[in-house]
Amino acid sequence: MECCGPGYASPADAIRAPREKILYTIAIYTGTGIQKPDYLCTIDADPDSPTYSKVIHRLEMPGIGDELHHMGWNACSSCFDDSSMSRSYLLVPGVRSSNIHIVDTATDPRAPRLHKVIEGSEIKARTDLSAPHTVHCLGSEIIISMLGNAKGEAPGGYLHLDKDFNIIGRWENSMGDIPFGYDFWYQPRHNVMASSEWAAPNTFMPGFDLEEVGHLKYGRRIHLWDFEKKEPKQTFYLGEDGLIPLEVRFHHDPDSTHGFCGAALSAIAVSGADAGGGAAPDRLATCAWIASAHARSSSGWPISVSSPLTTSVFDGRSSESSTVDPFAVKSSFHCTAPELTSRAVTTPPHATTTDAPRREEEVEEARTAAGAQGGLRRGARRHGAVGREPGTALGRRRK
Repeated sequence: MECCGPGYASPADAIRAPREKILYTIAIYTGTGIQKPDYLCTIDADPDSPTYSKVIHRLEMPGIGDELHHMGWNACSSCFDDSSMSRSYLLVPGVRSSNIHIVDTATDPRAPRLHKVIEGSEIKARTDLSAPHTVHCLGSEIIISMLGNAKGEAPGGYLHLDKDFNIIGRWENSMGDIPFGYDFWYQPRHNVMASSEWAAPNTFMPGFDLEEVGHLKYGRRIHLWDFEKKEPKQTFYLGEDGLIPLEVRFHHDPDSTHGFCGAALSAIAVSGADAGGGAAPDRLATCAWIASAHARSSSGWPISVSSPLTTSVFDGRSSESSTVDPFAVKSSFHCTAPELTSRAVTTPPHATTTDAPRREEEVEEARTAAGAQGGLRRGARRHGAVGREPGTALGRRRK
């Protein structure tokens, strides 16, 4: 099918489309001690090219210490029928600096150039937000999850940009009782958005400390939103079996109400079943565990890792990819919409849709879960690992 705007009319059309010939990824210096700007790599992915699989261009950021993280396009299939839009710019946020780099990939796709920088200081001053994470196009506009306020405290919110990358303000009307932010994904046909939890920037910026999980400084919930009203409507509390739920995905089928999330520290997958009806805001979704991963150790890491660390979530038909740790599994959660009930409708371990449990119960669960990880933090200290750098993998030695 001919494309009048960016992206494709359906996932099936995307599957049939020609493969991408250029890939973009980031390279960061966080935790290395090297004082150089992070950069965007262009990789030749054309098997017929003499430079196939090689880095053919590096675009340095204008500053040092951005810690580039997730990236996203200015336009996607959500505005497929808009001929005025095109996938021409890549938004590359720095989670540490809060700068958002707008990269022009259309003028010369093999050698992208910097188009604009939205300064973190301006974002903080105008929206009281910091630490940008997930970028999603929203028709002709863009929303970005921001993990903290201007002072680095949770829960943050969502930055709203227009198509020319001007700040409109905050997207959400309310964060409700959400304690942390991280990733998000939306299904506009069902008026639903799902979001997950990491931690406050002030917590994760110094580096991951397992003991802070036991102090309730990392998330364990999945949230469903009324997308049109821009406010949260339902929360799944996953407890000690769902520590640090990160990447959120919905099916690529825009009519599907099936979604996925992986809880990183617990290495679990959450899912559920459709009981009829669409995922409307006046209905209650369900979730249940569908997979888990067994812990194992590796001689390649200088510390003992007693739990797999789930990172990204993939759909086999997706063009998205990422680099994951040696123990990563692909895991998921599913939310659909049976009729609204007043209490929990599922029975996975510790998962509930009722009000959040009493704080003392959370503390006890968290301490139990943190203790079960087998001294991860202590091992990092004992082996000289860089345990306080958010961009540094657990167990990497300081050089």
